[in-house]
Amino acid sequence: MNGGMCANKFVGYNCTCPSNWTGRDCEIDVNECMDPNRCDPNATCTNTVGSFDCTCNSAFIGDGLRCRPYIVISNLEASSEFNMTSGITSVTVTFQVTPEWNTLAYIQNYVLTYSAGDGISNTITTPFVNQTNFNVITLGVTSFTNYTIELGPGTNGTEISTATVSFTAISVKIRTAESLPLAPTDFASSATAVQTFLTWTAPVETGRGITTGYQIGTMRSADSCASFGVIDQRGCGSETIYTISTKNFPSNFFVLTDLIPYREYSIRIRAETSAGFGNWSTAVKQFTGNLCNSSNTNVGITACPFTSGAFQTQNFPAPYPEFSSSFWQFEHPFGDIRFTFDIFDTQARQDVLEIGFGNLPTTISPFDVRQQLSGNLTGSAAPVLWTNTLTTGLVWARFESHNSTENSGFLAIYETDIDTCFTEHPCLMGGTCTDAAFDFTCTCPSLWSGKVCNIPLVTIDATCSSSASDSITVIWTNNRANDSSLISMYSVTYNSTTTGTVTRNFSIGTNQASFSGFSSFESYSVTVDVIAVSAAVQTSTSTCFGQTQEAAPTSPTITAVTPATGPALDVTWSAPASLNGILTFYTVNYQTTNHANFGEVMTSGSINVAAGLTTQLTGLQAFRMYQVTVTATTGGGTGPASAPVTQTTPETAPTFGVSGVMVMVNATHATISYTAPTPVTGVFLYAVRYFAVNITSRTVNSNNLMQTITGLIPGVDYTFEVIVSTTAGNGPPTSATATTDVDIPGLVATPTFTTTMNSITINWVEPVAPNGIITAYRVSWTPVTGGGTTGNLTGSTLSYTIGGLEAYTEYTVTVFAQTAVGENAGTAAIQRTSEGVPLTGVRNIVFNPSATGVIVGYDAPSIVTGVFTFVLEYRDATASGPFTASSSATEITGLNAFTPYTVRITVSTGAGNGPSVEMNFTTQQDIPGDVTNPSSSAVTTISASVQWEAPSTPNGVITDYYISWRVNGVAMENAVSASVTTFEITGLQPFTTYSVRIVAATIAGNNTGSIVMFSTLEDVPDAPTLGLNINTDNSFNITIKPATPPRGNILYYEIRIRQNFSECTSLGDSECYDLTQTLPASQTKFITEVLPGFRSIIFSVRANTSAGFGPEAPMTATTEIVAAGTVTNVTLTPFNSTAINVAWTTARPVPGPSNYTITATDFAGQTSMFTVVDSDGTALNFNLTFSGLTQGSVYAVTVTQSTSVGSGSASPVVELTRPATPVAGAQPNVTVAQNLLGASATQAFAIENPCNSVATFFTPNGGTILAVDVIIRESGSSATTISYWAEASILNPTPQYFAATITCSSPSGRKKRRVTDDGQTFVNGHDQTCNPALVTTVCNGPLAPGRSYEVAFRADTGSPEGKSGLTAFSAPVIAADEEDIPGLVATPTFTTTSNSITATWAPPTAPNGIITAYRVSWTSTTGSGTTVNLTGSTLSFTIERLETYTEYTVTVFARTAVGENAGTVAMQRTSEGVPLGSVTNIVLVTSATGVTVSYDPPSVVTGVFMFLLEYRLAASRSDPFIASSSVTEISGLDAFTSYTIRITVSTSAGDGPSVTRNFTTDQGIPGEVTNLVSLNATTTTAGIGWDPPSNPNGIITEYNISWTVNGVAMEDAVAASVTTYEIMGLHPFTTYSVRIVAATIAGNNTGSIVMVTTAEDVPDVPTLGLNINTDNSFNITIKPATLPRGNILYYEIRIRQNVSECTDLGDSECYDVTQTLLASQTTFTTEVLPGFRSIIFSVRANTTAGFGPEAKITARTEIVAAGTVTNVTLTPFNSTAINVAWITARPVPGPSNYTITATDFAGQTRTFTVVDSDGTALMFNLTFAGLTQGSVYAVTVTQSTSVGSGSASPMVELARPAAIFAGAQPNVSVTQNLLGASATQAFAIANPCNSVATFFTPDGGTILAVDVIIRESGSSATTISYWAEASILNPTPQYFAATITCSSPSGRKKRRVTDDGQTFVNGKHLESCTIIRAILHIGDKHISVS
Repeated sequence: MNGGMCANKFVGYNCTCPSNWTGRDCEIDVNECMDPNRCDPNATCTNTVGSFDCTCNSAFIGDGLRCRPYIVISNLEASSEFNMTSGITSVTVTFQVTPEWNTLAYIQNYVLTYSAGDGISNTITTPFVNQTNFNVITLGVTSFTNYTIELGPGTNGTEISTATVSFTAISVKIRTAESLPLAPTDFASSATAVQTFLTWTAPVETGRGITTGYQIGTMRSADSCASFGVIDQRGCGSETIYTISTKNFPSNFFVLTDLIPYREYSIRIRAETSAGFGNWSTAVKQFTGNLCNSSNTNVGITACPFTSGAFQTQNFPAPYPEFSSSFWQFEHPFGDIRFTFDIFDTQARQDVLEIGFGNLPTTISPFDVRQQLSGNLTGSAAPVLWTNTLTTGLVWARFESHNSTENSGFLAIYETDIDTCFTEHPCLMGGTCTDAAFDFTCTCPSLWSGKVCNIPLVTIDATCSSSASDSITVIWTNNRANDSSLISMYSVTYNSTTTGTVTRNFSIGTNQASFSGFSSFESYSVTVDVIAVSAAVQTSTSTCFGQTQEAAPTSPTITAVTPATGPALDVTWSAPASLNGILTFYTVNYQTTNHANFGEVMTSGSINVAAGLTTQLTGLQAFRMYQVTVTATTGGGTGPASAPVTQTTPETAPTFGVSGVMVMVNATHATISYTAPTPVTGVFLYAVRYFAVNITSRTVNSNNLMQTITGLIPGVDYTFEVIVSTTAGNGPPTSATATTDVDIPGLVATPTFTTTMNSITINWVEPVAPNGIITAYRVSWTPVTGGGTTGNLTGSTLSYTIGGLEAYTEYTVTVFAQTAVGENAGTAAIQRTSEGVPLTGVRNIVFNPSATGVIVGYDAPSIVTGVFTFVLEYRDATASGPFTASSSATEITGLNAFTPYTVRITVSTGAGNGPSVEMNFTTQQDIPGDVTNPSSSAVTTISASVQWEAPSTPNGVITDYYISWRVNGVAMENAVSASVTTFEITGLQPFTTYSVRIVAATIAGNNTGSIVMFSTLEDVPDAPTLGLNINTDNSFNITIKPATPPRGNILYYEIRIRQNFSECTSLGDSECYDLTQTLPASQTKFITEVLPGFRSIIFSVRANTSAGFGPEAPMTATTEIVAAGTVTNVTLTPFNSTAINVAWTTARPVPGPSNYTITATDFAGQTSMFTVVDSDGTALNFNLTFSGLTQGSVYAVTVTQSTSVGSGSASPVVELTRPATPVAGAQPNVTVAQNLLGASATQAFAIENPCNSVATFFTPNGGTILAVDVIIRESGSSATTISYWAEASILNPTPQYFAATITCSSPSGRKKRRVTDDGQTFVNGHDQTCNPALVTTVCNGPLAPGRSYEVAFRADTGSPEGKSGLTAFSAPVIAADEEDIPGLVATPTFTTTSNSITATWAPPTAPNGIITAYRVSWTSTTGSGTTVNLTGSTLSFTIERLETYTEYTVTVFARTAVGENAGTVAMQRTSEGVPLGSVTNIVLVTSATGVTVSYDPPSVVTGVFMFLLEYRLAASRSDPFIASSSVTEISGLDAFTSYTIRITVSTSAGDGPSVTRNFTTDQGIPGEVTNLVSLNATTTTAGIGWDPPSNPNGIITEYNISWTVNGVAMEDAVAASVTTYEIMGLHPFTTYSVRIVAATIAGNNTGSIVMVTTAEDVPDVPTLGLNINTDNSFNITIKPATLPRGNILYYEIRIRQNVSECTDLGDSECYDVTQTLLASQTTFTTEVLPGFRSIIFSVRANTTAGFGPEAKITARTEIVAAGTVTNVTLTPFNSTAINVAWITARPVPGPSNYTITATDFAGQTRTFTVVDSDGTALMFNLTFAGLTQGSVYAVTVTQSTSVGSGSASPMVELARPAAIFAGAQPNVSVTQNLLGASATQAFAIANPCNSVATFFTPDGGTILAVDVIIRESGSSATTISYWAEASILNPTPQYFAATITCSSPSGRKKRRVTDDGQTFVNGKHLESCTIIRAILHIGDKHISVS
């Protein structure tokens, strides 16, 4: 293996291994590292498989086999600083060296080389110093210079193991520290009254540092402060320092705006670098403002040249001289002038300043003076203001001094109200200027503020965050990039509930901070303030808000742990006091606590609850006590657990039954024992059930493990079953058996019965537990009146019939059983005999009707014959149909309102029906049904009629009809009488659908109403709304918004677009635009064709319905200015020697406001231009004077018209000569008006060869020029010349004005000519042959290359004397060598500004000669262009006065003497500039919540426009604008709110001017009303009040109030000014939901609800229910009234007897009890009431308003058992009869039988029964006949009722007389008085007519008639007699009843007794009955009966 060599052996083999392997098979790697010499001693050896590696140790270098020391210089760093004290800049170099070799043994020194950018190197050598950390070398260097520093060690050459030391040099670059700057130079100032302008030249930065800022110091000059003294020391004594940054003011220019006007200041400046501020510059003196000098005379005075300035007295502020005058003249051509007197100190009434209008008069009269000022007015004189009312616009002032000695005079300031923005452009940094009266304002860009935008503005933006529960972090940025020249530090203030308010400051380099000490999940705010370096910097603040992180919450609180089925526990808890975050979940933990009681181990568990504060723990053990805790978890963790609560789980049914049941018995007892089951699942209850054959099972319960059972039947085999149970259920049963001993028999089972009305048959069976043999039975019965029994019946008898019983009477029947042991206790049962048919009908019927039913009250028949059943039937009283049975015996429902009914009440028992009773009643009125057949008719555009028929179910008498509808959201209502069934509605809107409700009313209320829907007819529509938006091409976008309401179905729109006719005529248009077009109704947008520009266009639209056209909606708009055309009819007429009149007609059509440029060019090429501005663009013709021309020149004139949109073409050239008077034949005296190519004579040929060039000439004396010679001569020669011939080109009708085109070869063959040598005779115009011998140049060739030439001109008139002299020769020029047109220059490079392009190029790579000139031409995209010629050495040119952000085609041409190349063309655009104008044509389309903005960009494009749309509330002018996210739309606005929008256009160069517009959003649906309250509720009314909505979103038009009464919706509307409303017609003590809806024209809101509760009223009558009990107590039921009308506090029940009945029945006292019941107690049982009495029950309810009316029911108590009669008296009647009298038992018990028992002494008994069927008699007197004559009887009277008898009265005895005396007087006794009353009451009740009296004649006299004598008490004379006819009521004549009659059939009348009262006069007629009755009742007289 591994390269080993194998050698075979006789036995085996042998391997020879390589040096790096060993082993039998060369399989073991040799560890070469065991050899210490394998690697260098300073290396580490690493064994590898089959080899090894050597690696040099740290601080050594090599291959590991050889390692040498390696010196490494690391961490080379250089720093620089400037020492302010010494002024020396130094560099400190630090570095580290390998520690192992950092000794002198290895390092001898360090060599440091440093060099600056100038290439000069400096080397220093420093000795070795052993520094353990960093080595330091310090150098002295130049400040602010870049250096490269290289460092290496000088080694000692020490060797280690023959390895020499190695090292590597290291280098670093550094710029040295800055030093103090030099002072700025060229510091200068200029000033106005409000601004001081400073300029300077920045100091040189090389060797000093970068200038980062400046400080400017200002202070009033010492002279100024001293001269003013105490008058004004502002700005004196201390210097004000302004610190500015070059970042903010890079142009070395600054404006001071807060210096005091008209004072002298000393101002200086110094620069700043990072090292600090340098020296101050030399201060300059500056007077802040202009000073107007005075004149000491008023003659020839000149107005002050300044628009504003100061003027002052002589010597000011020193005293002015005496007796002196000073004069000033001021001009204010632009408007107002204002004088302000800064200081005014003159001698009062001696020295005076006078001011007047106009030119300063030579002699000033008092009438010229408008204002006089004198005295000391400093600080009190108000400014004096004049308006330029004079055409001169002049104001003068004169100051006259007469007697001044100490007064300093005045310093006055005058100002004219000019447009400062236009004249001074004061706003800096791109600010926008707005002029104001004597002032201006600047709108500054975002980085600037201040009066002129010269104060840097620093804004800041802060954001907050929190990453912990107790700390926060704030990060901020600013718009000045932490500019230390502006920002000193940041102040951060944070606030929270926990920390309070804390402020900390941070350095400028810090942009974030963290703070702690907060509570978890706590809200906080942080405000970051910028602290500026000086007050000259304006700063801002930024506030952010946030919330700290969550923490673990506090513990919850368990509020309840309740057992639940399952078994389970319901756990409820309350949230932690501090959540410290957002709850994640709750954890409910539980564990058993009583497990040891059951021999069990603890069980536990938990459950997480994500939401809610309750959960159920399930899967628990039954009947175990658990401890429960709850924890809460938030994002911050889990908090502590709640206090534990223990609770026991509910029981469950046992799983197993009992065991070990044992039973021990005797005859009637058994004892059972048993063992409890396991496991325990609750509190065990043991039920022992025992039973036997034919014996019902019974159960006994106990919680014991042993029970004793009694009452067993002897001798019975019993089974005993034990069942264990808990409250949750039973376990399985366990059984055992046992037999009892014999005993007395058990009870028989309850017998069964069969009955008749008079008998009961009993049937029974043998006892279930006979306990032996039954030997006998016995039956007994006990009724109310007594009972009976039987003897013993046989043991086999099991039935028995009891006879002679009373009907429907309850009996107690008992059956006894006997055995040999004895008789049992008997089985008792109650059984009633059968029912009988009722004997009478119901009585005391009372009706309580409602609209739809009736409650019927009645009493049952007095004699009970069974269980009464009552059938209540009814039918319409007007019908004869069958009766309808009611489902209730006391109430009938479903009746028709206001209808008569007959009610039949039938009482029945099981035996049959009793008699029926019928009575009538009428139901109450109810809410009527809906009207029938509602419809509409006669519908017009504004009215309609509705009609209807009365309800088919009126449910009463209709009282009114109410008609309601709504118009424009306003509820309308009207009422008509019940007889009216039609109504006309007027004031409606056309084409509108209306819902009309017709409501019928009775006294019971209104129905809900019936709806009639109709739509009014169409009308002509209203004018629609027209919206216009002009497009750039003068077409219009037209938007049509239909009118609201529409008034009809719009069929189409007609749009008419026409010019204003008068304007059209005035502008000279050939035709007036007029177009009419129709649009379908669905098309509400339309784009016009392009309309004529700059025209007033009238747009009108009208809509069409089927009713016709509506009115127009006109709108006038003006189209935009368009590009101009070409003017026509240009005419020129002379005006004077230097002026001409130019007239023209404007271009057609007239394009708008225009500029007209008149260009006049003479033939010398000189151009004069004049511009006419037509600002309103309406002029059609112009005629003006163009002055300032050259006398005698000929001018070519063009007129060009231009608008802001574009220029027209120039008009055709028109020429007019303005010659001086010519002299015929005069010498031309030629003047060169324009040299070649427009250059001067000295430049003419410095540019190019004259071939094909043009020169112009003029002969002012009238000579005619035929030709021009161009004379060229070689420099230095005055004779040798070369002539170019010039051909005359006539450019003007007059021959004096020529342009000569220089040609090198004319068509006629003329060549270059040579002048004769003498230089005097010119050979011209002849075809001479060129003589080469005479010249040194090629005859017909170009000029000799490299030679110097000069040029001159002369003119030729064609005659020998007509040649002019030569002009002066030009400067020498060098002719080029064999030149050609040059090649193209390379594409130029460009730098741009907004108004210039600088082109830079290199010479052509193929110049083809000497570049004599370059020409640059440029053309814009609009076609305008120009050109300029440059020298051949010029390689750069700046094109200025260009248009901003405009693309130009720039062409650079190169030229040699041969000609010009084609030019190199490049496109270049000027830089963006700040927009010059603002957006235009702003159109705002509003909605309730936003606005859509459209606008056009500025007409002058200065870059790529960006637009910013901002807004704010119009009323909040101090609030910042809010930027919209869209540049065309703002959303989220409040409805009906005025806003200001600002639209700012900007480019990358900055912001342009902003435009603001105000608008108001549309009305929207209003917000809810506020402060809605209930006011002053009464029982039937309630007031409500409210405040208007806090966000009305428009003008509230009305409030709608709606509520519901009795299910009927009610509604009303009130005006917007009303905020209270009273609702009437309400029910007491009722809560109503009232909705108040606010409305604007945009619609209604949903409304706000207020609940109003009416006041309590006395309650309605409750319903009273009665049910009598057998003991004459009553069960009373109270049912509250349906409408409670109040909170029932209690009921008052009064129970009383009928007083008259009480009196009649002779009760000792009348029952009258009043009792109160709580409102919740609606049932009540009275005490036992007196029997057989009419009881009046009344109940009334009580609220806080008092008692309501009573509900009364009269009921009669049942008959009671009678008592014992009293006062029994006996009187003889005849021989066989006696009179018996007695008084009934008290209290009277009811209808009674009186049994009179007479017993003689023989014991013979006679009985006589008297029946008092109504039970009202109080005493009786009757004859008991049939007795035995002469017997003495003992008499008793017994009174009995149906209920029971009283005791017999005490026995009374009386003998009966034996004989009666015949014929005796009657001896009448009155046995019964009239009407059953006592004598003293007889006539207190009624007239005696038809009354009855009974009489008895005990002596046998016959009564024929009875007189009833009545007299007034106390009178014995006057009596009144009634005649009574005898009516025999008894077979015996002695007993009569007299019926009192007022008139008998025989004609007998009432009689009157004579006055003496003795003799009765009979037969006279007395007064009638009625009169008698009246007489009997007069006054309170007492009536008695004789």
